Amino acid sequence: MKKTLIVALASLAVASPAFAGFGSTGSLPLGGSGATASLGGLTGAPTLDYRAKGWVVQAPILDILGSALDKDEKGETVVGTDLGLAVSYAVHKKMIAEETEGVLMPGAHFTHTAMGNAFGVHARLGGEMKKGAGFGLYVVPKLGVFMPEGGGDTAITTGGVLEFS
Repeated sequence: MKKTLIVALASLAVASPAFAGFGSTGSLPLGGSGATASLGGLTGAPTLDYRAKGWVVQAPILDILGSALDKDEKGETVVGTDLGLAVSYAVHKKMIAEETEGVLMPGAHFTHTAMGNAFGVHARLGGEMKKGAGFGLYVVPKLGVFMPEGGGDTAITTGGVLEFS
């Protein structure tokens, strides 16, 4: 948890304005059941985001790149297969302060790891400060289904993250 918090806070320093074009979002897992956590795993590493016309597409690039250098039981480097993608759309926006807009952004997410696949839905609820570089803070509850690689019991998963971009 300490490592996750450090990575999440460090991403504040590299988070760029995600209000038009490319940016990044850091996340801090809030817990859950089953295999659901943050997009792309439990690292809390920032995602690469593209934002346009109310849409936000997030990819856990650092998790994807990190999985490419995974090691097997013998310590040998293996090609990883961690992939992930989340898509959200702003269905409701309302000014809640002079420079702050509240948003509701439902969406869907997919994660593939060596352990299995997770599909689900989520809702980004938060505030966006548009002045200057821009900043957003969101609570993102998630509900999904996890299907283990190689068979096993499919499970309903719950969880969520605190996101900042």
